[in-house]
Amino acid sequence: MTALEQYIRLEAAGRWREGPDAPWREVLVSFGNASLVLSDFEEQPLTHWSLAAVEVVAREGEAVVYAPDPGASELLEVSDAQMVEAIAAVSAMARTRAAPAGRRRALGRTLTAALVLGLVAFGALRGPDLLRARAFALVSSEQAELMSDGLRPRLATECRGSEGMRVLARLADHVAPGQRVEVRRRTSPPLGALPDGTLILGNDVVEQAASPAVIAGWIALGAEAGPALSPFYRWTQELPARELLAFLSSGEVGQQGMREMVLHARATDWVPEGQAIALAMARLAELGVRPDSFAADVLKRLDARPSDMAGLEPTEDAPPLIRRDRDWLALLDICGG
Repeated sequence: MTALEQYIRLEAAGRWREGPDAPWREVLVSFGNASLVLSDFEEQPLTHWSLAAVEVVAREGEAVVYAPDPGASELLEVSDAQMVEAIAAVSAMARTRAAPAGRRRALGRTLTAALVLGLVAFGALRGPDLLRARAFALVSSEQAELMSDGLRPRLATECRGSEGMRVLARLADHVAPGQRVEVRRRTSPPLGALPDGTLILGNDVVEQAASPAVIAGWIALGAEAGPALSPFYRWTQELPARELLAFLSSGEVGQQGMREMVLHARATDWVPEGQAIALAMARLAELGVRPDSFAADVLKRLDARPSDMAGLEPTEDAPPLIRRDRDWLALLDICGG
């Protein structure tokens, strides 16, 4: 059992301060996928901190004060001894995974010689396409997170307006529960993903959105698109069988592979299937939102249309996606203008 598995259901109260001039507020502290999640007591996420970056900045009696990264003004105070122990154990594990040596071990130990031999025979009998599909399916969530950590510094700067990030997290969880989303400073492509499934929205998609339905629609489309958005999946589709087998035998992507995945992550040639767009629009209708503005935005940015627009009447009396004007303005300003 890993440290995260041991503590995954643990929750504790804490005190969180967004900045030096902000008041302290009571929050609920829990663990997400490679993140520390701070929520209000209605379990609405307020922010996510990367476990690999969390650090202790002070100890005051039984209370421990944490920051999300070095030099951050945002602080969290936790007095619960079990949660303090859990944060120490899980963040240490996350930092070990992020280290280069740990990365090689984590990637290498998941594939045994017997499995590789079996895949060689499988590929010889069934062809490289099935071998590629098998290679993608065999990658663990841990491997996907490590590849994503390696890609993030090579992509455009992430927009991190704190209030906008909280609004985005709540919107994403409402549209596709558990879905993580980042906004990065780029104009194209409007939608991308990392190997761990985190969606990436271009800043112009958010800043130019006519309504919350547009942003919600792009999140729904990313959730429906699945592996087709992943730069790792696209990389495996181009590898010849020999290089696929080399990856399967070592578990190593290599610097050239990472460079190619960066190119895939930045590529502008991805166009979603019409069915995926239709499903995203249907999801908006389920949430009580008219999907017209999202459909128009997809058509403008990708010149793509849904395959089926039947049965897309929104449910009645559904609450708005974003209730407060100030939350909507904070999301529009997530990149700081």
